[in-house]
Amino acid sequence: NSMGFFIMAMLRHPDIFTKVRKEVDAVYNGRTELEYEDLNKLVYLEQCMKETMRLYSVAETTMRETLVGITVDGLYLPKSTIIMVALSLIQREPKYWGPDAEKFNPDNFGSDKTIKPFTYMPFLAGPRACIG
Repeated sequence: NSMGFFIMAMLRHPDIFTKVRKEVDAVYNGRTELEYEDLNKLVYLEQCMKETMRLYSVAETTMRETLVGITVDGLYLPKSTIIMVALSLIQREPKYWGPDAEKFNPDNFGSDKTIKPFTYMPFLAGPRACIG
């Protein structure tokens, strides 16, 4: 699914695709195969993949159980309360991603950006995160 969404994003944003293609061509530099060391040079491609997974997350939601009673934003949640976390909403929240949070913008993952913890979780986070 992620690759399909990536291709869709590239087709919808030909200017971004052109930039990705130029980066890939520069790294390949006429060769037919990449070396392992070349992967770190595909910075913009990685930003595009991360942005794809932010907008079209592999995991849309997850559920957790409270281990103790806790108050969140004035709402008391007793021990053993099941909480559904909508990752797709967190990853599109303007408070974290700016007023254009719904738009495909690879610069969200530029080297000058700091991603607030637990606002980008395409494979979840913490001890139950997907390892692959």
